[in-house]
Amino acid sequence: RKRHLRLNVAASQSDEALLRFLPSLESALATTGRETTSLFLQLKELRRARTARGQEPSPEVEDTAEAEASLWRKLTVVSVTSLISAYYGLHLLHLVLRTQMHIIAREEVAREGRPVEEAVLETQTRAALLSSTYKYILGAGFSELLSAVREASDAALQECRHNGRITATKLRDILKDITSKVEAQGVATLIRFVVPPEAEAGTEASDAEQLEGPGRRLLNETWDVVESP
Repeated sequence: RKRHLRLNVAASQSDEALLRFLPSLESALATTGRETTSLFLQLKELRRARTARGQEPSPEVEDTAEAEASLWRKLTVVSVTSLISAYYGLHLLHLVLRTQMHIIAREEVAREGRPVEEAVLETQTRAALLSSTYKYILGAGFSELLSAVREASDAALQECRHNGRITATKLRDILKDITSKVEAQGVATLIRFVVPPEAEAGTEASDAEQLEGPGRRLLNETWDVVESP
């Protein structure tokens, strides 16, 4: 009964932790937010210039129209990239959180009955474990995810006109095309955004590689579970 109670608590803690990580996920998306703002400002300036020149046909008006179409396309790509990256990031984060919280809960259940100093994971070990896990997911891993999604979005949106209509069916096909490209190699493609690569010889050790003892073992187990079929 204690075991089930502890696991239920772990599930609840996972959901609570996910909510606490949302601001960090939002920060990871900040680059796309800044780019979106910049594109909007450029579009606003182009429209102001077009209004000032009037609608009479001229090379300047044509150039402005082409530039505006290009900016709208970039804005579409950035917006779709942000949406899909947030979707992937949220679910990958939740996957790892639930896995890790349950592993920690199981570890503490297994330690019951031991001396007090061994009964629970040290606070420092917990902190190092969490830092090692999420620093990559919300840092370099998420940047790599953004790049992959943007490349797929750019390819999938090639034929979309900025002033054309898109049906729900077409939108579904576009989103499916993007996610298919991102997941081209199956689950392994997504795992690379979560599990940090091993450091090359001569490079500085990452936080994960500096973990020792129980923390290192639990982190390895987290990655093993996440990478399992």
